[in-house]
Parts: sequence; structure tokens; C-alpha cells
Amino acid sequence: MWKCAPVKRNLLLSTALVFGGALAACGGGGGSAIGKPPVIAPGASPASTLGTATVGVSVRFSSATASLRKAQYIGAGTQAITVAINGASPAPFACAAPGCTVTLAAPLGADAFTVSAYDGALTASPAPQLISSGTATTTIAANTTNAVNVAMGAVIGNGALTLSVTNRLPLVGAVASIALHLSPGTLTDPDGNTIGTGSLLAPVSFAPSPASSHISVSPSTITDPTTPITISYDGAAMAPVTIVAKQTTTGNVVSSTASPLQIVPHTYFVFVPSYKTGCPNTSSDCLKIWSPVLNSVVGTAPVGNGSNDVTVNAALTQAYVPNFTDGTISVVDISNKEAPFLASTIPGLTAAIGIGYDTTHGRNLLYVGSATSLAPPSRLLAVAPSGGTVLPLENTHTYLGAAVLDPTGNCLFSPVYGQNQNGNGDTTGFDVFDLVGAVDRGYTSNFATASVVVAPTGSTVYALTVAGATPAFVTAFPVTNPGCSVGAGSGTAQTPGVINGSGITISRDGTTIYVGGKGGNPALTTFSTAPFAVMNNYSIGSGLAIYGLTVSPDGRYLFTTDNYGAASTAQFHIIDLQAGGGPAEVPGSPFLSNVNVVRSYP
Repeated sequence: MWKCAPVKRNLLLSTALVFGGALAACGGGGGSAIGKPPVIAPGASPASTLGTATVGVSVRFSSATASLRKAQYIGAGTQAITVAINGASPAPFACAAPGCTVTLAAPLGADAFTVSAYDGALTASPAPQLISSGTATTTIAANTTNAVNVAMGAVIGNGALTLSVTNRLPLVGAVASIALHLSPGTLTDPDGNTIGTGSLLAPVSFAPSPASSHISVSPSTITDPTTPITISYDGAAMAPVTIVAKQTTTGNVVSSTASPLQIVPHTYFVFVPSYKTGCPNTSSDCLKIWSPVLNSVVGTAPVGNGSNDVTVNAALTQAYVPNFTDGTISVVDISNKEAPFLASTIPGLTAAIGIGYDTTHGRNLLYVGSATSLAPPSRLLAVAPSGGTVLPLENTHTYLGAAVLDPTGNCLFSPVYGQNQNGNGDTTGFDVFDLVGAVDRGYTSNFATASVVVAPTGSTVYALTVAGATPAFVTAFPVTNPGCSVGAGSGTAQTPGVINGSGITISRDGTTIYVGGKGGNPALTTFSTAPFAVMNNYSIGSGLAIYGLTVSPDGRYLFTTDNYGAASTAQFHIIDLQAGGGPAEVPGSPFLSNVNVVRSYP
């Protein structure tokens, strides 16, 4: 028996403190030896200083019922308890199955009783684990039997809660509201004993780790797992953070450690249409979303067959993939980059190949090129993203390979690769459309134009020309805007050693042009735009046969694809433009196989 120090009045009371709702019987034998009580911070002052009374504390272990699972729990491994009154130092007691009775003195008046249960003797080393605790307040009155019921809340073992969100990859610069979901599953205490299913059993708090002023969780503490929880992100650039769940009574981390929930802001994503042999569903091609932050694919969605290009809408919520074999456009929902899905299909096209998206001047249209035999001819089409009317802009050429918009949205350029409808050979170049004036400006002759790229200012269009086995060359054409009139080509520069050039792109600041070759060494040539001249040639990856090229929005990387047309070998590479000694492949490239073109957004 443990008693308080003598006081002015010494009234003997019989008070039972009852603990109920065990899920299983306690294991083990009798009580263990108890040493010095653990010391805790002092709490509230005693409710009364008029005297104390001896209180009998009876702990019983019994079977749990469904109604008790949420509120009451005494672990099967309980071997000791402590009882603290009004925040004072707790008194320790041995306690094991089938139960125990302890006595202690409590002040008269309103008292708060805090009971903690442990899975070992309190003198043991290492220290025993807390497996349940509870607090109740009651008024202790003289000359009566007082009963106190304490709801014992279980301590959840580490990694017991699985967390998930609707979008863990928000874009920097955009405010995001992200729903947080948790799945309690079957919870266990620190000893592995089952304590309940589908409930929290004690308050749980949520916070980013490390702490961030850009991420907040509301509400930050819950007791019901069905409570809606929102993660708010202010759009600022920041390092990834992990959302951590802790049990508020113990500070115990209870979120899953097997797959920590990270919020990973991105400045851009890379979209890679891939052949069916590299897709989860081998009956169709797929669109893969690559994370430059995580250095891996984060999402995959099925598309049609013969995927050739990709573009995204201004809100970055939908991607559009033209399918050459199917003659369709696949509309992919990318609002959650981790879980993209095929939302719809726009039918009625023929050999869809290149695509561009335009929202300027009140338009909301996809421009799609198609490549067919002479009957019917190729076409450049305007298509609403939701489907519907198909408006032909051009139908006189054999091969219209792309749909390239200038930054203002006034002009549309499309490479013309092949014969015209009348059968005249070698009359190839690129076609130009004034979208504001709805005028076809005709095409500019430039033998075998593989691709075009427009300067960020819109004042110049650069055309990549290939001519059989001779080195490729780039020609600069001035553009008058508005009106989209293209002047005579000037400043033609040849790419030494790059044979059958294919991919062309331009730096975000418009000072450097990158050209990839289909064969031979080197595989990459860079041009300066002022003066317009070849800068360097690079042998990358033993002379990659580069097909697709795009520059990352931060200007650091080139994303490339190679071996166009060889579905089993085409690969996705990353080239570091700031590597020492000039552009070089990032260690670990290639990262994907069976790919075609590549685009980075926003």
C-alpha cells in the first residue's frame, strides 16, 4: 500500500477505480518488483487541501465488446501500471492477469486520474513500452463509495497507418489543395497485439517533416479516421517534405515507414509516348510521365497505337497523343501525375502524327498533322479537344509532320516532307498558316525539311533540312508577325558530321539551337543564333541516332529519344547541358526503352 504524507484530516474512503474493455487476457504471472516511481512534470494543484482519503484501485481484465474497441483498451502484455493524480509524480504498481488491486490516497474534491499501462516491470532495462493510457476527472467525496471509469486509449505501434493523397506532385507556382486519406487497417500495439480495426483509438496529429511554411495540414489533429483532411501548398519552390502522423498522447510516429508519404513540388514534367512493347498493357501504346525530381516514371496511361507526339493544355490537366496507326487522338487526364488515365478518344483522323495545342485569341484547338499516301492527301487539321468538327487547314501535301505554334499563337508551321498532291517531286519545305487572318501562306521550299523550331521571340523560324547521306543543315527564316509572312532563308549553316539530322530544338532564351542526327558521329550539334553559326559537335552515347529533342524549362537538360522506327530499341536519354566539357549523358541513361518523341511541360 502506498499512502500520502499525513494531513490534517484522515478520513478513510473506499473508492474503486475501474478499468474495463480488455481485448485479450493479460499474459504472465504475478507482479514485478517496483522501484522508484518515474518522475513526470508537475501538473495542476490538488483540487482540495482539506485532506486525503485512501482510494482502492481495482484493475480487471475482461473480454472486449464492439462498443468498447474505440475507447477502452488494456493490452494483453500489461505487466505494470502507474497512477498519477492531478499531474503529480505517478505511483507505480505491478499489475498482471487476471487483474490487480492497488490502493493510494487522493485529495478530496475534483481530481484528475491518469493511468498508464506498460509491457514490463518499470525497473527493467531497457525501459518497458507504454501500451495504453487514459485520464478521467471525478470528484472524491467523503463518507461515500466513489467510482471512477477511465477510458484507456491504446498506443498504436510504429507504421500502423497508411497515408495517401490525391496529388503528391504539385507544380511550383500554382496553389494546390490536396486531400489526405488514411487507412487504419488492423492496428496493433507496440507488442504486436491487435487493438482494433478501422479506428484511431487515440488522437493523431499530422505535420510536414521537415517543418515548412509552404505546407500546412488542416485539421492538424483528428480522432475519427473519416474526418476530411486537407494539405494546403502555397506554390513556392521548396524541397520535398514527408507528411508524418503522430499519436498526440505519446509522440509515437504511426504513419507507414514502408512507403513514406512525400509531397514533391515540381517545376515541370517530361511526357514520353512509348511503344506497346514497353507498356503495361501490351495491346496498346502508353504515355509515360517522367519526374526529373524523382528521376523515375511516376505515372503511365494507355493510349492508341502508333503514338507519335504529345501536347498538353494550358491548365496542365490533359495531355493529347496523336496515334498514327489508329487515326485517333488519345485524351489523357494528367491532373494527378501519379495516376493518369485515358479519359476519351477523338476519332475520325487519318495517320495522325504531329500535334500542337492553342488557347490564344479565344481559340481552344488542337492542330494535327497527318501523313498518308496521295489518295487521300495529308492534311493539317484543327480539332476541338472534346472532339467534334474537324476543320482541314491544308490538304495538298503528302506528309505534314508536325504542328508548331509560335509564342504569340498567330502563326502555325508544319514541315512538308515529300511530294505535293500533283506529284511534283522535291517540292518540300514547311507550310505556314496565319491563324488570325485564317490565311494559308503556302510553303517555303527547303528540300526534305525534317522539323522546324520557332525562336522564343517568334521573329525567326529555323528549319532542319536533310539531304540523303550528306550532312544536315539549318536555315534561318525571318517571320513578320502579325501576318506570318516568311522571308527568304538566310544564314544557312551545315552540321559537320551529323548525317540525316532529325531532332531540332532551341534553348529557352533563344541563344542556342540543338540538332540531333539519325546516323554517324557526332550525334549532337549546337548552333548559336547570334551570330548564326555552328558552335560545337558532341559524340554522345557512341553516336546516338537522335530523333526527338526538347529542352527542360530550367535550361539544364536535353531530353532525347533515339532509333526512331525501331520499337524494340528506341530509348529515352537525358543529356546534362552544363556538364564539364560540354553536354554529356546523365549517368544511368538510357532510362526508358521503346519510346518515340519527348516533351517537357510547362
